[in-house]
Amino acid sequence: LIHRLLRLTGEKKILFLAHRREIIDQTADKIGRQIGPNLVAIEQAERKAEASARVIIGSVQTLVGRLDEFRPEDFAAVIVDECHHAYAKTWMDTIGHFGAKADTLLLGLTATPKRSDGRCISELFGETAFEISLGELQDRGFLVPMNYYTIEASLGLGDLPIDQKGDFQATLVGKIMNTPEMRALTVRACLEKASGKKTIAFCASISHAQDLARDLEDSGMSAAFISGQSQDRDELIQAFRDGRVQVLTNFGVLTEGFDDPSIECVLLARPTTSPLVYSQCLGRGLRSHPGKTACIVIDIVDRQRHQLQYNAFEAAGLARSWQGSGKDPLREAEAIARIRVTDP
Repeated sequence: LIHRLLRLTGEKKILFLAHRREIIDQTADKIGRQIGPNLVAIEQAERKAEASARVIIGSVQTLVGRLDEFRPEDFAAVIVDECHHAYAKTWMDTIGHFGAKADTLLLGLTATPKRSDGRCISELFGETAFEISLGELQDRGFLVPMNYYTIEASLGLGDLPIDQKGDFQATLVGKIMNTPEMRALTVRACLEKASGKKTIAFCASISHAQDLARDLEDSGMSAAFISGQSQDRDELIQAFRDGRVQVLTNFGVLTEGFDDPSIECVLLARPTTSPLVYSQCLGRGLRSHPGKTACIVIDIVDRQRHQLQYNAFEAAGLARSWQGSGKDPLREAEAIARIRVTDP
């Protein structure tokens, strides 16, 4: 899209807005491969975009403090990544500045359009230019099918309070998931369902991610953990990409925008009520990669099937209590739909 836009915009620039360093670096690299790295620059923290750049990959947190350094009339298009965040003040201020001209194209991109607060992003972006489902992406080869397994445990989620975002209270979920018994169950599930597979694990707290990585190491698997406080985050992620670390556990770091298509297993060890959070975690493992035919998904759910705990069955439009036995919920939902057409 950017490659085509550049031919239509004369000398004007294109701004690509993002909010995480990993997304910014990945985007600059991939757009650079498409249009040439000399045309792409990054505006983030100490990094300043060169005047000659046609495409600027900008950090929202940085740009909101430098708006007076950029003229809106120099930009033909503003592309907003993870645009479900766009209602936040820093995003709105930045979008409003660069989109001050009536003829500026505003385009939002997201794989998770459902917001936890119920607000609709179409209020800001207007019409939907393009939409595609997970099933269609599988059919076209952009995503692989999932082998989906639920591991039922007595989590007691029904007793947990819900926070202001409508999710389970994070501190209490962390305590529930980070017990020796729960970690042992989680390790056993990894060994049984994903032995030898490159795995990303989403945990319920920093201490949970740290302790689970240690337990995985003790079981003979190569594991490491990262959080927002990790000083060696880049080194650990590179070790994971290279295959020197088999299981990478994390809390609140790799949920959104992390791109490693060679991931073969997603371990969901943090119960959530949020379709947004769940879809983001799930999506880390579904991207296609040479030799990869499916992604194993291990989802730890409450044995009581808490009415708010979101899972892949619900994401596919099936009942939350559906029993899948390792099959892909998307394909099961399609099969049910076909039956309903032929035999209502």
